Amino acid sequence: MRKKLTQSGFTLIEILISLAIFAIIGVICAYALRNLINMHDNISNINKRIANLNIALVIMQRDMQQIVDRPIRDSSGHLVQSIILGGSSLEFTNSSNIDPLGTAMHSDLQRIRYQLSGDGLTREIWPVLDQPSTPVQPLQQPILGGVSKLQFQLVDENNQPQSVWPPPGAQSASVAGMQMPKAIVVTMTIKGFGELKKVIATPGDKFHAA
Repeated sequence: MRKKLTQSGFTLIEILISLAIFAIIGVICAYALRNLINMHDNISNINKRIANLNIALVIMQRDMQQIVDRPIRDSSGHLVQSIILGGSSLEFTNSSNIDPLGTAMHSDLQRIRYQLSGDGLTREIWPVLDQPSTPVQPLQQPILGGVSKLQFQLVDENNQPQSVWPPPGAQSASVAGMQMPKAIVVTMTIKGFGELKKVIATPGDKFHAA
């Protein structure tokens, strides 16, 4: 007498259920992977913006720590103060135009202005100090984007922040040895970071250029 052979295997319903489970797991993994990639991109963008911010602050600190008392002349021959502060613009003379090899035939002094241009912080540099009869336009260098608000304050000899410089009652530019600020307070509102404030010490009245 022959024995009846039985076959074992998955039913159609079991296969469909298994496929549905694998599909759900695949969707979950794809979603998690997409979130992981987005998180990595966000972190990379934040790190890049932090690096750009640090570079901008280093440039500003280098420039402002080398401010000198050296008025300039405009294209009409009138004296312009060593430091001019108004609104979101700060203009000054400094001594950071240094040639490390000592081969360049130019002064170490240069005229710099920081101001808000559109939604970014811009550094402007004049190639000459005293303007010729035909004004020379400054070279513009965007150094930080995403800046919605910019404010400078200069700390005077009484440790009081001033929003305008020269302060009221200060000596005119024609008088040597004008009062120089002790520090510069930089306040910026940056997209994604909020308000940032940095205090930069200056040489005060220790450095005067001829």
